[in-house]
Parts: sequence; structure tokens; C-alpha cells
Amino acid sequence: CRLPDKVQAGFQMFSAGLLISAVANELFPLLKPSDPASQRTWPLLIGFTVGLVFMFGLGYLTEFMEDDDDEEAVKNKRTNSDIETALVDICEQEREKAKQHFESEVKEIDGEVNRLQGFLVQGSQNQIDELLHSLEYRVHRATRVLYLRSGLDDQNLTRMQFHGRELKQSSERLQRFESFQKAKDNLKAFQASKQA
Repeated sequence: CRLPDKVQAGFQMFSAGLLISAVANELFPLLKPSDPASQRTWPLLIGFTVGLVFMFGLGYLTEFMEDDDDEEAVKNKRTNSDIETALVDICEQEREKAKQHFESEVKEIDGEVNRLQGFLVQGSQNQIDELLHSLEYRVHRATRVLYLRSGLDDQNLTRMQFHGRELKQSSERLQRFESFQKAKDNLKAFQASKQA
């Protein structure tokens, strides 16, 4: 879970203000008039300058590190050329089969969208919700066709089996209605298991 950038910036500004006030609280007593002016000013200016150079230098270095992370994310981002590459590596017969399968999925998507239009006119929330989830499923199927994914590898299958057991346990808890609050808590736990 990541805090929004504005909240993080607010916390950083607050902590910077605390730091500055703590530093000022330590430095002002050092500027007593009893000391000669040169003895109390030079160490203060040197320390302040070194601190500024350090903080700006740290900002400069971390800026480059963030740019490297952004470039890495762009490199790892899936593009349309991935689809083309996947379809290039197969024979023409398999490409035609994948095309027909994709066109079939697109027809199903179009049919679901047309059904959705009718439900939107009626305003039936449950039917709209069910159809939207069905559309999401259809889009996932069409995506698998384009990426030539026909099944789960062993690692993902093991992971899905684990989550399936979690869902079964959460489902059993949902069936035991003890109170409305307990039912809400069990439903949230079920949703968390489903999304994991």
C-alpha cells in the first residue's frame, strides 16, 4: 500500500519543519552576544553550507536513480509488438486458428455489450454488474488468444490452487451468519482472498 504523493510530500514538509526548528533551537543559544562575532559566525556558516551542499547533492544523486527506475519500467512494459512477436513465431495455420478464435471472442464481447445496453436502459444494477464482470472475463480470454497462452505453468497453477483453498475457507465462513457486522467482515476477507 503506497501513500499518495501529496500526503507523502506533506509528511516530508512537516518533518523538514521539525528538523529546522530543532536545529534553530540548538544554534540560537550559540549566538550569544558574549562571544566575539567572528568566533560564533564562521562555524555556523561553514556548518550550514556543508549541510546545504550535502542535502542538494543527495537530491541530485537520487534524481538520477529515479530516472533509471523510470527507464527500467518502460523497458519492462508490455507493448503491442509483444503480440506481433508472439504471433510471428508460429506457423500460418496456427496464426489463422488464433485469428478465428480471437474473432469469435470479439463477437462474444460485442454480444455482451449489446446486452449491456438493454440492462442500462432498465437500470438493473445486478444484471449490469454481472455483465460487466462477464465482459472482463471475455477480454481476458481474447488477450490470452493474442498472447498464445493456453494454460497455466506449474508455478501459477500451484499459486492458484493455494488461493482456491483460501477462497473455499472464506466461503465457508461466509455461510455462517452470526451478525451483520460479522457478515461484513467475512465478506471483506473473502474479497481480499479473491484479489490475492
